Amino acid sequence: MDLTEQLVIPRRTLPIIFVINTSSSMYGSKIGAVNTVMDEVVPQLREVSENNSDARIEIAVLEYSTEARWVNEVPIDINYFKWEHLKASGLSNFSSACMALNEQLSNTTGFLRDPAGIYMPIIILISDSNPADDWEHNFRILKNNKWFCLSVKFAISIGDDVDRDFLTKFTNTEEAVIDVHNRDTFKSCVKFIDIDEDFLHDYMEDAMYDAMKNWQNRIAQDEMNSSIQQVIDSPFHYNKTEFGKILNMMYSKQRELFFKDTKIFRSVLRDFTANEFKKEVDLLVTMHQIGCIEHVRNTVDYKKCRKTLVNRLEDEFSLSPSKTGDMLDILYSIMEYDW
Repeated sequence: MDLTEQLVIPRRTLPIIFVINTSSSMYGSKIGAVNTVMDEVVPQLREVSENNSDARIEIAVLEYSTEARWVNEVPIDINYFKWEHLKASGLSNFSSACMALNEQLSNTTGFLRDPAGIYMPIIILISDSNPADDWEHNFRILKNNKWFCLSVKFAISIGDDVDRDFLTKFTNTEEAVIDVHNRDTFKSCVKFIDIDEDFLHDYMEDAMYDAMKNWQNRIAQDEMNSSIQQVIDSPFHYNKTEFGKILNMMYSKQRELFFKDTKIFRSVLRDFTANEFKKEVDLLVTMHQIGCIEHVRNTVDYKKCRKTLVNRLEDEFSLSPSKTGDMLDILYSIMEYDW
């Protein structure tokens, strides 16, 4: 062999498996946040994989609702992987996800087959709710799978409706369960669980405990910095208007009224504003009547939603685009940080 030729040493595969709850409870902003964050994370993983001489990253995505479904039939090399936007509907049946994982976590009949070798998988569970089925029997079967037992597992809890005990059972350690309550923190969280070169070094040296501690500290610091920066940078933050402050207070105390009958909403709104801000109240009541608040709450693309609603309000009610746009921005700034 020509001595000038380079000897190419095959890289072992590092499988990263995302297990994502896509039941109806994830509908709207939650599943939208998942799709947005993953669109950003994939290029970062691609760069890490290209720059690492030891590991070649492959991605598999398992979504579960009434049934479980592998988004791709086999794990995809990160260089060729493209995130498929997920939709939310159905029940949260976790038992089907357990069986799907158990079937594919195998080096003989499942995903984990590579002549160059396999690193233990990294499995990331993302959910906003508890299982709606009798999942523990199938989970016990999954726990007997050696690949699952030895894999590195994280769980991301979206909102307050999911039981940490459920997620801790999945990860086998409470330190690997991370709570997020808004879209920005969720983005930061997934990015820090992102598999960078430091992660691969720690992973290959079996120093996962210390690595997790470092990530937890970074996530906590980023969440605090993000909250502060939001107040400084947001062009339409609700603290900038007196009416916005009142609306934010009302939403924090009686948010369910924002989605009730318009007459009830108008009555409570007038009480909160002490019959002041008449123009703002009349505008918001009109917007409530045609479902603007619900649209803003559930949108996954606020800019597009805003443009559509502003145009509709101008066409149907001859309302000023600048005023309706400002009001929509206030609503969005309030509900943006609430799942």
